[in-house]
Amino acid sequence: MKSEKEFITILILECISVIGSYMTTYILNVWAWHKFGTVNTLVAVNMALMLPLVIISPFSGILIDRVNKKLLLIGSNVIMAIATFLLLSAFYFDSLTMVEVIIYGIAQSLVSSLKNPLITSLTSTMVRRFDIKRINGLAQSTLAISQIFGPILGSLLFNIQGYSLVVFLDAISYVIISIPLFFFAIPTDTHKGESVIQDLTAGVKILKSDNYLKILAILDASGNLFAPFIVTLLLPMTSKYWIKDISKLAMNLDFSLTSNTLYGFLSALLFVGTLIGGITFSWKGGFKNNYGNLTFGYIGAAVSIIIVASVNLYIGIIGLLLSGFVVPFVNATMYAVLMDKVSAADQGKVFTLYNALSIGTYPVGLLIINALGGIPSFQILLIGGLVNFLVSSICLLVDRHYTLLTCNLRTVLVLCYE
Repeated sequence: MKSEKEFITILILECISVIGSYMTTYILNVWAWHKFGTVNTLVAVNMALMLPLVIISPFSGILIDRVNKKLLLIGSNVIMAIATFLLLSAFYFDSLTMVEVIIYGIAQSLVSSLKNPLITSLTSTMVRRFDIKRINGLAQSTLAISQIFGPILGSLLFNIQGYSLVVFLDAISYVIISIPLFFFAIPTDTHKGESVIQDLTAGVKILKSDNYLKILAILDASGNLFAPFIVTLLLPMTSKYWIKDISKLAMNLDFSLTSNTLYGFLSALLFVGTLIGGITFSWKGGFKNNYGNLTFGYIGAAVSIIIVASVNLYIGIIGLLLSGFVVPFVNATMYAVLMDKVSAADQGKVFTLYNALSIGTYPVGLLIINALGGIPSFQILLIGGLVNFLVSSICLLVDRHYTLLTCNLRTVLVLCYE
């Protein structure tokens, strides 16, 4: 089927795009850290990369239904090419400021908030129904590969030619991947549906009517509140503490490794953990029940932050791998529960609300890091991990209590009926 082959090609092109984006994100964090040397600056960069995504995501599905998908895909690449070439110019002439970094971050975040659901939308129109599961697996695999290799390539290329080479390759990649899109038969149909406000309102009503769904929403939102701790503080931990351990090993083995290179490899480890976790979950299916998966996922995420707070590199690596490993246990189980508890007709509304609530707490987490920016990074991680552990434990205990109470009530009703 021609359209299916074209869609696979689009996935491969997007893989190249994501690698470039992660390379540039790596470069921006390294530049901000070396230029200013404060956690607050890293928070500003990550806020620019995330905040527009939080604002636009609830509306992205509605927008995608109303515009020409082919033009949107090409247009988003053109916008990123222009933004990246402007960033390259600033690097080349040594005139880069935080204002330009934030503008680029906003552009990247806006485009990502549209492209991700757009690719998902194209799956149902360009792929045969019986091949959707296989193609979705391919999409997840290419994304994982991109996330792993992006930071690594960024760090290696940075050592060769500095900032400019990395940003140039990212900019030119947007131009290259846009050209084939003009010749692909990408669906251009549009249609109008309900407004996002109506969807969110309906989702709120469903959520209010089910206490179990409320608990899961709080659990999910609290988990994302602490998600930026490791991502934001990884570079300070690497340059201030962990580089010392690898430097000793490097001297013994007669090779050199900078903190920038180590940061690139450690960033990739987060996604290596996610890939391993995804394979494990798919193979074994997780624990026997959803509660076991959620407990392992959320408590594991909190424990991983505490482990990463160690000033020992090798202990920190365990925390990074664990942080990624638990992600599939949470995401897959959460969606399975929602699909089981919510009717098919209402799932889209509830999913939209859950996504809005979960990613909406991410910037709040960044603000917490910013407020604690005056203390050492390992202490911020330790505080975040302990609070996360406490909040997750309370939510899970309430969840367990409610589940057992519901099961007992159902049993009593059945016995009375009999």
